[in-house]
Amino acid sequence: MSTQRIRYNPPLTTSLTSLDCFKEEPFFLVDIGASGGIEPHWNTFIPYLRAVGFDPLVAEIERLKGLSSSPMIQYEAAFVGCKNYEEKLLDHQFNSITSRPMQRSSAIRAMNFCNYNYIRSVYNQGEDVKYTDNFVELDNFFNEEEKDRINFLKIDTDGSDFQVLLGAETLLSRGNLLGLSLEATFHKKDNLFSQIDPLLRKYGFSLFDLDVYRYSRGDLPKPFVYNIPAQTIDGQVIWGEAVYFRDYGDKSYEEKWSLQTTKTNLLKLACLYEIFGLEDCSAELLIKYRNEFKETIDIKQALNQLVPQVQGQEITFGQYNNEFEKYIQNTFINKEVQTKPAIGIKFQAQSTLSEQQRFQAALEQAHAQLQQTQHQLEQSRAQTERLETQLEDSRSQVQVTQAKLQQLQTQQEHSHSQLQDTQAQVVQLQKVIRAMENTSFWKLRTAWLRLKQTLGLTRGH
Repeated sequence: MSTQRIRYNPPLTTSLTSLDCFKEEPFFLVDIGASGGIEPHWNTFIPYLRAVGFDPLVAEIERLKGLSSSPMIQYEAAFVGCKNYEEKLLDHQFNSITSRPMQRSSAIRAMNFCNYNYIRSVYNQGEDVKYTDNFVELDNFFNEEEKDRINFLKIDTDGSDFQVLLGAETLLSRGNLLGLSLEATFHKKDNLFSQIDPLLRKYGFSLFDLDVYRYSRGDLPKPFVYNIPAQTIDGQVIWGEAVYFRDYGDKSYEEKWSLQTTKTNLLKLACLYEIFGLEDCSAELLIKYRNEFKETIDIKQALNQLVPQVQGQEITFGQYNNEFEKYIQNTFINKEVQTKPAIGIKFQAQSTLSEQQRFQAALEQAHAQLQQTQHQLEQSRAQTERLETQLEDSRSQVQVTQAKLQQLQTQQEHSHSQLQDTQAQVVQLQKVIRAMENTSFWKLRTAWLRLKQTLGLTRGH
């Protein structure tokens, strides 16, 4: 899952990747709940994207392994959680009684009505679902060096995200882990937002974004957001998609949390802010560390890349801030003497995303998914070509082997023929010897040799 504000073509991130800023320290993503593959907005970091995806669906993991040709992308069939979860959960439980509104929602009513299994239909090609027996904790799966390199956790387990966190507390304490996205509920006994938020705050993370998912009651269903029986346009808030980051933009963040990270990881964090639609946080971070970045990137250009276009035209970071000050002057300070905006940026608050913005976001997502599909298709074609080449090589080897085998058979037949000739010659010689032994000369010679032996005569006598 991803939030509504995801940027699928982030200019700053694209630029920094093209400048090889992450060549020595690739962006390291851990994806728990990887069915469907690594989400397309992460492709901006390619070729410097290192990713490990976990999912318990055996067939889906095998499919993803078949599609991936990059040694930097790894898929593991495993449940991810915490081995002593029930024991640890006791420290995070609340004395609350839930009314279980999800079970009374229109989504459950629809799935029961049509006997719909989302996992089986979407991720298992309609086949029976087979889950792995493998169970891992992130703290035990990754070694110490890998824990120091992981930059982002994406968690989407449909109900056990908090368990994943409790099995990753060592990882959460590392300063190079820059952010997380996960799902939380507001009405269960575990995986509650009220459990997740204090845990992440304990390790220095702050909530940066939260999308809520509404589910209407089954007695009076509201329209579904997507063409699947899931969240609805209206209804009670039941789930939420939360995004947490380390707030390195805070002037005293390192001092508050006794954490340090690399200059490259700070650039990665600026990219993460941009990808998740937080360009303002990215700008703040770049300005705070402008002295550390000046040998690596052009700060002025980087800030300009974060500024949104106005009426289809690009404007600079300086122009944008000048327009903001004019807006403040006209709106709050001197309402009578208005300064006409040079560009026409509107800073008025909007309660919700406009239909045009929603359409644009959906279009960008569709475009990114198309690019990912094309990339997967190219990988499949390349893999097919490699297999065809290997098959052709195997055919050539078989032909050579067959030729050698035929040559050996010919040699064997020739040797067998020679053996038969030799055996025939031996038989003929044996006949000749027997014939000679029956002649008078041979008998006389034999008698003479015996006489010499009796008389003790040698050859010299």
